[in-house]
Amino acid sequence: MDAKLKVRPVKGYLPGLKRQFIWIVLQRPDHFSAAENKLFTERLQADYLEALHLLGLDFLANYPSAPVTANAGQYEAFLPFHEGLYAMFVELVSAIHRESIKHPDVTSGLSKSALAEIIEKLKGKYLDSKNRNRRINAMVHDDIPSLALMPGIIQIGWGRNARLMDTGASDKTRALSISLAGNKKTTSELLRIHGLPASDSIQCTNESDALKAAKKIGFPVVVKPADFERGIGVHALIDSEERLLSAFRSTSKLSSQVLVEKHFHGLDYRIQVFEGVAYSVTQRSPGGVTGDGLHTVEELLAQMNADRRHRSDLRQLTLDDDATNMLARQKMRADSVPSAGQFVTLRSIANVDRGGTSVQVIDKAHSDNLALAAQAAQVLNLDIAGIDLLISDISKSWREVGALICEVNARPMINTAAIGRLLRMMSPQGYRIPSILLVKNFSVDRLVEGSRKLGPGIGIATPRAAWIDGMEVCRKDGFADNGRSILLNRNLRAFIHCITPEEMSREKFFGFPCDRYDLAVIPREKPASMAVEEMSSPMARYAWLNLEKVAGKCVYAEEIPDDLADWALNQLAGLSAVEAESHSADSMKRDSA
Repeated sequence: MDAKLKVRPVKGYLPGLKRQFIWIVLQRPDHFSAAENKLFTERLQADYLEALHLLGLDFLANYPSAPVTANAGQYEAFLPFHEGLYAMFVELVSAIHRESIKHPDVTSGLSKSALAEIIEKLKGKYLDSKNRNRRINAMVHDDIPSLALMPGIIQIGWGRNARLMDTGASDKTRALSISLAGNKKTTSELLRIHGLPASDSIQCTNESDALKAAKKIGFPVVVKPADFERGIGVHALIDSEERLLSAFRSTSKLSSQVLVEKHFHGLDYRIQVFEGVAYSVTQRSPGGVTGDGLHTVEELLAQMNADRRHRSDLRQLTLDDDATNMLARQKMRADSVPSAGQFVTLRSIANVDRGGTSVQVIDKAHSDNLALAAQAAQVLNLDIAGIDLLISDISKSWREVGALICEVNARPMINTAAIGRLLRMMSPQGYRIPSILLVKNFSVDRLVEGSRKLGPGIGIATPRAAWIDGMEVCRKDGFADNGRSILLNRNLRAFIHCITPEEMSREKFFGFPCDRYDLAVIPREKPASMAVEEMSSPMARYAWLNLEKVAGKCVYAEEIPDDLADWALNQLAGLSAVEAESHSADSMKRDSA
C-alpha cells in the first residue's frame, strides 16, 4: 500500500481536547475506497495510542482522540502529544506508518512484536526521565495546564500561579543545595555535624587505600562513587577482599571519587520531602525472581524481562557480577531451580533503576522517621528532596531501632503515586488564573486601555500582538504565540484572548493559546456547514464544529451589550475577585498549619 504521510504540530489547543495534538494527513492512491482509507487511518491511530501506553505515556494513551475525518481525498487525524517530546512523536507515528503499509489488511493493527521493536528504539533515545512522564501523567489527571519551554524544562500552570520544574528540581531549588547533595561524602559530613545518622565513609584513590579502609571499618562494606545517583556504581554487601577489589575497579571506571563505608543492615526506604513535609514513603526491594519449582533462575529471569519490556516503570535485570555474587550468597547458580514461591535476590541494593521494585508505605511510617527525613532536607536547604533511609522497621522510631541516611537526592525520582501530591503541594491555590476568550469583531484598543484600570497583571492577546498592563509585550504573526507570551509572564494575574471569526477561519489558525477558558463569548451564527467543511485548516474546521467546548461557560455574542470591552473587563474583575478570595483562604490555611 502506497500512502504518503504528513505530520505537523498543532501549536495551540482545540476546544474540549485540552491536550496538544499533532495533525497527521494521509494521502492514498485513488483505487482504495473511502471506507478502506478511513479504516487505514483509524488503525494507525489505534496503533499509535497503544504504542504510547507501552512507552509509559498513559497520560496521552488514555486521552480521547479526535475522530478521523476525510477532506478532499485526504484522511486526517489528531493524535495527542507533548511538545517536550515532539521529535519522538514524529518518529513514532512515522515508524508505525511505515509498518502499517506493509500489511494489506486495514482492519487489523500491528503485531505486538512489531510495536515492541519500535518502542525499544525510542525508549533509550528519548525517554531518559521517568519523572517527566509521571509529572505530565499527574498534570493531566488533575487538569493542570503546562508548557514545555525547552528539553527537560516545563512550566506548570499560567501566570502568577505557574511553577518551573526540571526533572525533580523546582524553580526554588538552590544551585548550592544541588551541588552539596551531589557529593555523598560532603552530604554525610554535613548530616553528622547536625547530629543525624549518616555513614562515615572513607575516600580511596587506589586499591591499597580501599583495602586499608575495609580493614579499618570491617566487612561487610559498601563501595560507591561520591558523585553519582540512582545506585550507579554502588556495590553493597562486600564481604571479601576479592570482591572489594573487583568493586573498586568497577566503580573507579565511573568516578575518581570512590568511597568505602560500613554496610548497614536494614530495609531500604525512599522518603520524599517538600518544604519540610514528608509526603511519600516507599519501601524498595532489590530485584530478583520468584521460583516455580520448574524453571532455572536464568529461565525465570528471561521470562520476567520479557514481561518487563512493556513496563516503563520497571527495569530489566541481567546476570552480571552483582547477580552472580548474590546467587553465591544464597548457595545458588544461574542453572539452579528455586522451589515454588522462593524469592531469589539478584541485586545487592534495593534501587528501582537497578531492577528493584517499590511499594507505598507512608501510612506505616513512624513520625520520628518522617521528621528525620525533613531535617535531612533542611540541612541541605532543599525544597524537594528524596531521602534514602535504611532501617529495620519503618513503623518504629529510628531513635529506638537505629537507622542510617545513606543518600540525599536533590533531584529525586518521584513515583507515580506521589507526583500528584507534590504538584498539589507546590501550588495549593491551583495553577490556573481567571481567563476569558472573545470570538467577535470589535476594537481591541479600548480593551487594552481599560485593562489598566483593573490594576497590575492583566494581559490581552490577539493574533497580532499581546499586552500586559496596557504595554505591548509581544508582536508575532499568530494567536498561539502571542497568547502564550503572556501566559509565561509570572506577573500575569488574569487575561483575555481575542480573535475575530474571520481570523479563526484562516489557514494560519493553529488553535487557541489556552487549553480552557473560564468564560467565552462566541457567535451564535457560525459559518455554514459547507463552508466549515471546505476550510483549508483542519484546526479551524475542528474548532468551529466544537466551539461550545472551549470554556466552562459560553455566552453568545449577540446577547452582549454594545460595549463589549467594558462588559468583558467587568467579567474579568469578578473572576479575579473570586480568585483573590481563594488565594487569601489558602494563605490562611498555610499560616494556621
